[in-house]
Amino acid sequence: MFNYNHLYYFYVTAKLGGVSSASKHLNISQPSLSAQIKTFEGSVSHKLFEKNGRRMQLTRQGEQVYAYCQQIFDIAGHLSEHLKSPDQKEKRRIHIGVSEQIERPFIADTLGNILQQGKEHLNCTLTISSGEEEELIQKLKTKRIDLFLSNTFANFDDLHEIVALKMPVALVISKSLLKKLGYRQLPTLSEVFKNEKIGLFIPSQNLRLRHEGDIFMQQKNLKKPVLMESEILSVIARAVVDDGGCAFLPVPYIVNEIKLGLVKVIGPQSGYWQHHLSLVSRKQIKYDPLFDEIKNNLIALNKAV
Repeated sequence: MFNYNHLYYFYVTAKLGGVSSASKHLNISQPSLSAQIKTFEGSVSHKLFEKNGRRMQLTRQGEQVYAYCQQIFDIAGHLSEHLKSPDQKEKRRIHIGVSEQIERPFIADTLGNILQQGKEHLNCTLTISSGEEEELIQKLKTKRIDLFLSNTFANFDDLHEIVALKMPVALVISKSLLKKLGYRQLPTLSEVFKNEKIGLFIPSQNLRLRHEGDIFMQQKNLKKPVLMESEILSVIARAVVDDGGCAFLPVPYIVNEIKLGLVKVIGPQSGYWQHHLSLVSRKQIKYDPLFDEIKNNLIALNKAV
């Protein structure tokens, strides 16, 4: 028989993504927790964690052990919840993982609209966390998160794509900058790129949007001095608003700036290309009405452009 404490320590460490967070949650020292996990690894004769940069991630065997632990502690949690009186029972919890590549204000708008509605059937506790795509896919598969927002999702047999959005990407530039430069009407893409007084902001190389933009510019033979690179798209959007230059951005990410008349959008309504966004769950997950609320809000924000 396994030591129940060892199972639980391993489970919490895997769920919280590291010894530091787990030790605080369990109220024990990091060295003590690390020793307990090593003892557990010895008892199962397998290495369950491995280092990935500064992060601890589960090995393949660790993922399998975690899946069993998940079932054990889910059952224990259900039993505990069942034994509570109605006024003691906790609200249900929904954990959403968001790719680091997705714009934060866009996510805030999506979930903020839901929380403001205050519907009774959405009476739950939301947990939002971000991470790399591969990390979040593993967390979704092992039931550490319930939903995953991705812009690079590839099909998996055990995962279900609830909704797939195609967001138009356009060249955006501030209205006041165009006025300063003497434009009386919206310039063309070619005119903007030929104007040496208009610089370009681009996403960092680790972002999919940067890869898409590089391909588009190569195809169109577009070249322009780069003023700034950033992995935070809201920084790029703010730089555009502040008359710094122009940038290729998904239009749904800058809906508010467009509505306020701060920026102008150059390009066809369908965009120069389409940036994909997927809401993903496990195929066997229990349906929750919140899933449809998030889906509908994502669709609404995409249509609001």
